[in-house]
Amino acid sequence: MNGDAVAYSINRIDHVNIQIPVGGEVAAEHFWMGILGFGNRPKPDRLAAQGGRWFVQDRFEIHVSPNSDFQPSTESHIAMRVSGLDELVRTLESEGFHPIPTSGFAAGETRYFVNDPFGNRLELISSP
Repeated sequence: MNGDAVAYSINRIDHVNIQIPVGGEVAAEHFWMGILGFGNRPKPDRLAAQGGRWFVQDRFEIHVSPNSDFQPSTESHIAMRVSGLDELVRTLESEGFHPIPTSGFAAGETRYFVNDPFGNRLELISSP
């Protein structure tokens, strides 16, 4: 395309699907709903038998899918803007997670990396 005008635009990301180990749904619910504050969106009947869960926050969804050959995503990651990041970091620490501060980004911005219960990497970025 090289800068040519197009007749379409991508408006937003609808959802991200990450893998979890088989049987990890309860731990995923605790992490995504209990700690991060996402809600639950029931999967359609035709998909429910596959396992996994769908979590929703405003207009964004995280889908977790069990995989018998699960390998955590340790480099690629989901980055989320968070209001009240310091409070979330304290909550994560109290739940046994280990957020790691990172630097080198925009002035006044705070960022942490943390792994979900299965070792998938997440990035949390302060949001005003």
